[in-house]
Amino acid sequence: MSFRTCTSGQPPRPTTAGAPRPCLPACAPSSPASPRPRPPRCPRRPPPTPRRRAPAPRRSTSPRSSAAPGRSPASWSSTACCALVRTVLEVAGARRCFVLLNGDGGLQIAAAADVARERLDVLQSRAMSEEPGLPQSLVHFVARTRRDVVLGDVAVDHDFAGDPALAGVRSVLCAPILGHGELLGVLYLDNDLAPHTFGSGRLALLRHLAAQIATSIDNARLYEDLARARDAAVRADRLKTRFLLNMSHELRTPLNAVVGYAELIRESAAEGDLAAIDGDTERIRRAAARLVRTLTHILELSRVEADVVQPARVPVDVATLVREAVAHCELEARARGDALTLAPLPTAFVCLTDPAMLAHCVHTLVDNAVRFTDRGRVEVRLAAIAVHDLPWLELRVADTGVGIAAADLPRLFVAFQPLDDGPTRSHEGSGVSLALAHRFARLLGGDIEVTSAPGRGSTFVLRVPAPRM
Repeated sequence: MSFRTCTSGQPPRPTTAGAPRPCLPACAPSSPASPRPRPPRCPRRPPPTPRRRAPAPRRSTSPRSSAAPGRSPASWSSTACCALVRTVLEVAGARRCFVLLNGDGGLQIAAAADVARERLDVLQSRAMSEEPGLPQSLVHFVARTRRDVVLGDVAVDHDFAGDPALAGVRSVLCAPILGHGELLGVLYLDNDLAPHTFGSGRLALLRHLAAQIATSIDNARLYEDLARARDAAVRADRLKTRFLLNMSHELRTPLNAVVGYAELIRESAAEGDLAAIDGDTERIRRAAARLVRTLTHILELSRVEADVVQPARVPVDVATLVREAVAHCELEARARGDALTLAPLPTAFVCLTDPAMLAHCVHTLVDNAVRFTDRGRVEVRLAAIAVHDLPWLELRVADTGVGIAAADLPRLFVAFQPLDDGPTRSHEGSGVSLALAHRFARLLGGDIEVTSAPGRGSTFVLRVPAPRM
């Protein structure tokens, strides 16, 4: 008896050798009985509405698309440059690597690696003179001739033996980095342990890697320049906004005073109250004078910025000029309860200088001290001094006012940047007077110095040349 293979899924049935029996398919019934009734069908449901898939996000082609959050393109370029420098060291078997790129002052070190010191620096801009271990004669030769230099054994090869930077070095490779026929920089490799380290077979690969390093460094520097330009644009936009806010306040305040007191004068005239008109007209005059002074200072500053102002040299009685500036500020000092004092002035103090520039400097320093001092003291002192045996004048204005924080001193003489530029500031000013006084002092050949502390007052010192007649 034998078994035949069945493909229907049922187990094979035994057959005799002479009369084979066919194998029934698994789906055939075993008897001619009626088939089972089928279960009732469920009512057909309407086909589900196909859901619309959200479109896949488009891949950005900007440089930031491949960067992880929080990392700038410059950092990615720096990382790629570090990886390329390590690859050059491993491929060439070098112990030191320098990548020098062309800059404004010639070849500059852009990347440096030292296996012995475990140092790897990229995105540099150092002069070759700052690296005593770099043979400058060899680098300049390669940059000038654009030829590869391979020193198998420095002790035997005497072409550059006179360079002290090659002392202790066994083998050297120095090759130009070229791009579109132009010299981009120089690649320098050396090994201080074994001679004949660098062969000509890997020179083409090293050149390609060096060109990639140069490209990575250029990209990183470009990203940094773009970031600096963007930050400068943002700062300029903020300064413009602050300028508009400050100037709108400085212009609107006196104009509102003029309009308001003009209305009061009209009402007083209609009521026949002529006694109140004098006070209102004086307030209008002061508001108009403030407005004219602000606009005049802005125009003078623009002229100085355009370099169209040159100081005159005429005889000026400095003592009389200082006395008039102090007298002009006495009314404001009395209103604030300040004790404004003028030290005895030197007699016959006449020098050759620009009267308008000097008058603005003196008046600004005295007026600034009075406005920022309430119920305190303001002392003005004029003296004749000698600087390098030449006659100079020194004006010292000291007050007991609010003082200036050390962090605010660097921007004290920056135009349109008052130290208190908030909407609730208590002192008026557009930040132009001190900036203009500082520029006038520089044009006269001198300068203005400041020493101050919050709550202890300030001392402004003006020093300018005072040649005698």
